Amino acid sequence: MILEINVGLDRVGVLPGRDAIELARATAELDGLELVGIMGYEGHLLRVEDPDEKRTQIEASMKLLEETRDAMRGEGLCCDIVSAGGTGSYQYTSDCPAVTELQAGGGIFADPMYQLQMGVTGLEYGLTVLATVVSRPEKHRAVLDSGRKTLSPDAHLPLVKNHPETEVVRMSAEHCELQLAGDAVDLTIGDKIELIVGYADFTTVLHDHFFACRGGVLEEVWEIAGRGKLQ
Repeated sequence: MILEINVGLDRVGVLPGRDAIELARATAELDGLELVGIMGYEGHLLRVEDPDEKRTQIEASMKLLEETRDAMRGEGLCCDIVSAGGTGSYQYTSDCPAVTELQAGGGIFADPMYQLQMGVTGLEYGLTVLATVVSRPEKHRAVLDSGRKTLSPDAHLPLVKNHPETEVVRMSAEHCELQLAGDAVDLTIGDKIELIVGYADFTTVLHDHFFACRGGVLEEVWEIAGRGKLQ
């Protein structure tokens, strides 16, 4: 097992230093458990706008993990794993020498939330929902059949794939309204539109399968095994 250390997010985790060492000692003495390391999450730093300041603050946060690791080893306790770094910070956390494992799970989809709110670069959007135009009330408006029951707008509104000038302006339970621009004004009822999911964590739990496409061709269908498993 690994112990979670509070490196500044103030959500969960034991405080670094003496509290962490005392818990590590107690854990190491328990039968049936093997203490192998520590983890921390610098989630409070994801939205620091200035890149240099973000790096400085993340390095300071990771220093708390490094010092805790060294103190554990000084007590003869195992600390082979130092785990940290979410998708919004991994590009900085990965440069911290003490870190042995990154937790950047959401990076597989590279959501707009990470790229546009947290400055993540070098990745492509990877998750979309296929929607259908069901109404064209005005020249520059379209309504889709995919609302909040299909994808969540809470962390970041979805983007419209292949139509960067078109914007999602409102979402209700079962509908998504678009403000059309460019060639999107030619959309008609029945046309298909891909919505780039703003934040995958809030959306994948609403679905049973991923449809894996490459070059516009469906290659695999993957079950979302965790669907409905929250108890």
